[in-house]
Amino acid sequence: MPALGGNIATTIGTPGATWRQLDIMPMIINQSPVDTPIFEMIGTAKVKSREHYWQTRTLRARALRPQVEGSDFTYGVVATPSRVVNFTEIHLDGIEVSGSLQQEMMYGAPNVMKDQIQKVSVEHRNDWERSLIRSSSTLGDTDTAQSMDGLIAAAGNSTNSVGDTFTETKTIGMLQTLWENGSKPDTLVCGPAVKNAINAFAADSTRWLDKTTRELVYSTLVIHSDYGTVEVHLSRDLTSSVNGTNGAELLIFDRTQLKKGWFRTVRLQTAAITGDYERVEMIGEMTFVYDNDLAIYYWAGRVISG
Repeated sequence: MPALGGNIATTIGTPGATWRQLDIMPMIINQSPVDTPIFEMIGTAKVKSREHYWQTRTLRARALRPQVEGSDFTYGVVATPSRVVNFTEIHLDGIEVSGSLQQEMMYGAPNVMKDQIQKVSVEHRNDWERSLIRSSSTLGDTDTAQSMDGLIAAAGNSTNSVGDTFTETKTIGMLQTLWENGSKPDTLVCGPAVKNAINAFAADSTRWLDKTTRELVYSTLVIHSDYGTVEVHLSRDLTSSVNGTNGAELLIFDRTQLKKGWFRTVRLQTAAITGDYERVEMIGEMTFVYDNDLAIYYWAGRVISG
């Protein structure tokens, strides 16, 4: 008995070489990471200039100040605030699709331009996330792209030493430092190596197994401390290699004091057409606004595995 289809020349794995139709799902799967926790969790602000300023000031130290009965006031000097500045940063992506390609039928993309816009939207957001964490300020000119200070550059508290080992006690110490500087830390972001170490903290060493669903809980999502209740989030933009130079990083901050400062919110605009194609630009301009640099702690060091 002949094999099914034996009378048709078959070349498996060579598209277009046979009579058979290709079986391709009508969708395209993006395999790269798309999560952007900091972009999503911090607030927004409107800025009106590429050089954005805001004002901060500190209060006098607490003291015992008893007054003699009937004494006159001692008038203090008017306290002037300090100015903090950050620059805006432009992100621009271009999309070009030829007239012919627009008319062709594509697997998983009935409209190629729309498909490319959706793809670039995700990439654009990923890049903003990285800038919010890793960008450092540069004043732009005709030859230099202007950039902003992100969380690491803005951090008023910083430890960066290959010899510094991440521990539970050190984490509590960082939270205490932020509290002493007048903030209420509520967020910790880190890479996998630090997250694994947090999962193994002594305070969370007893794992819970739901005998009904057979689910093993092995993740620390919240740290309750005297200095604040802190949510723990993974970040793809903080390094996570173990025992390398600056091989592990984390950021702790009070996210109520952080904002995305939009100078121009992200938008699509049609570019000039001089040929047989359609062009679209995705553009946005933003800076990072931090009410209190001492409400941010950046740590880089090493994590002891096992």
